[in-house]
Amino acid sequence: MLTQRLRHLIKAGIITTTPKASGCGVRYQLTDAGDELWPVLLALGAWGERWVELRDEHTNPRFLLWTWATTYLAHANLPNRRVVVRFEFADRPDTERAIWLVVQPTDAEVCLKPPGYPDDLVVQTTTMTLAKWHTGQIEWADALRSGQIGVTGPRELACTLPTWNLRASTPWNDVDARPVISTSVPN
Repeated sequence: MLTQRLRHLIKAGIITTTPKASGCGVRYQLTDAGDELWPVLLALGAWGERWVELRDEHTNPRFLLWTWATTYLAHANLPNRRVVVRFEFADRPDTERAIWLVVQPTDAEVCLKPPGYPDDLVVQTTTMTLAKWHTGQIEWADALRSGQIGVTGPRELACTLPTWNLRASTPWNDVDARPVISTSVPN
């Protein structure tokens, strides 16, 4: 479904694609028309946060992590080496429980299978908790204190992890917080 929507956006002239330098995947970029559409999307997002109740059907962990990796990745805050973060979703079936976020100094990628590198961090949570954090309804520190999020791994990485997401700290009405769409769709 996501691939179909991306193709529609390309056909509509909202985004374009270019191959990634690594040869694996593509980079999605907003066109001039997409840039002009951004304030409209911000307004819709602000409206949705105010009036639409977040429900289980809005909490697909693949989509949440893909959005983080492609749209809300805080490039300036990324570590200077590859970091593998395994997310363990307690409320998902065993076959969908683990999803990996592989963060590089310049981008990130979502993997539905082990990426072939050891995990640096393991985040244990539920999809609803991740969605609430991603939409700014709860703070990372509050979720940690309450046990809604658990992080295992080196303290320095665990402390910086939430800063790698622009969305968690950027309100929808911030017109200057234009996204950078920079990785391929998870398979």
